[in-house]
Amino acid sequence: MRAHIIEGGKVINSIEVEELDFPVGPGQTVIAGDVGGIGWRYVAGELLPPDPIEEPAGPAPKVVTAAQGGIALIRAGKMEAVLAAANAPDTPPEVKWAFEKATEWNRDSAAFNYLADKAGITEAERDEFFAEAAGIVA
Repeated sequence: MRAHIIEGGKVINSIEVEELDFPVGPGQTVIAGDVGGIGWRYVAGELLPPDPIEEPAGPAPKVVTAAQGGIALIRAGKMEAVLAAANAPDTPPEVKWAFEKATEWNRDSAAFNYLADKAGITEAERDEFFAEAAGIVA
């Protein structure tokens, strides 16, 4: 018969045995099971497939359209802070010009990062912002 050795709620080994009565390591149990294999979960007496593997997110895009960026800022509740930073008297004229005239926003842009700093947007929030903006159809 087929058996599984369970440790910490997961199948760590699947073997063929004549009986289930044999010693296993500390914290391990043996169960009979015709289905399943290494990596399967053992929950409330039931064998379940392994958790799906989540693909890691790729790097955030570096460029989005100004429309995508603006919508993402509005959705994140950051547009007012960015507008205040863009219109502040101490904001360099080239940053104001870039903000007003750009058709694309580049993650590496000095103007974008200046305004993001002034608006209190963290580096992690900037990456999230670009990832979300890229998915907006505007």
